[in-house]
Amino acid sequence: LGMGTPARKLELSDHEWAAFQSLHLLTSKPVLYFCNVSENDVKEGNIHTQALQKWLTTQPGQDDSNSKPIIISAQIESEVANMPVDSDSGALSRDMLLEQIYGIKENGLAQIIKASRVLLGLQNFYTVGPQEARAWTIQKGASARSAAGAIHTDMEKGFIKAETIAYNDYVANEGDEKKLKAQGKTRS
Repeated sequence: LGMGTPARKLELSDHEWAAFQSLHLLTSKPVLYFCNVSENDVKEGNIHTQALQKWLTTQPGQDDSNSKPIIISAQIESEVANMPVDSDSGALSRDMLLEQIYGIKENGLAQIIKASRVLLGLQNFYTVGPQEARAWTIQKGASARSAAGAIHTDMEKGFIKAETIAYNDYVANEGDEKKLKAQGKTRS
């Protein structure tokens, strides 16, 4: 650490890692890089974003999840946040405008959320019922049992099985679970 190497890049044994975590060093935390640029530079970046990208490629231990800076424009984000929203197609119309005007597919907030989830190793699963659809956040690679625990701890304790339906099949059959079961589209 005295040589300027971030703690997250140290190679430690399991025994060392347990003691190391209790230190809560700031440099042991994962890092995302964001660049605030002008409206004109939001699609391709500028010399500063290129310099950061070059620097990141020279750093040991960089992985794909944080080796590319996220380029955003606070000016664009402010304009998007202040756009009037049509209740039927608000998010869609905002994204379409971003692509038409600036050539970017999603706003900076969406990029930040996606990159943060990747860096933290998180994913969603969805539960759908007649009255509600809901997203639940779990660690990537979590078992179905621990995913059930995200809904309620009692479900994890008494977990027997999960039934899943592919999203596209669910939408194509308008959520008719009986029809999907008859077609063999559910998995246990």
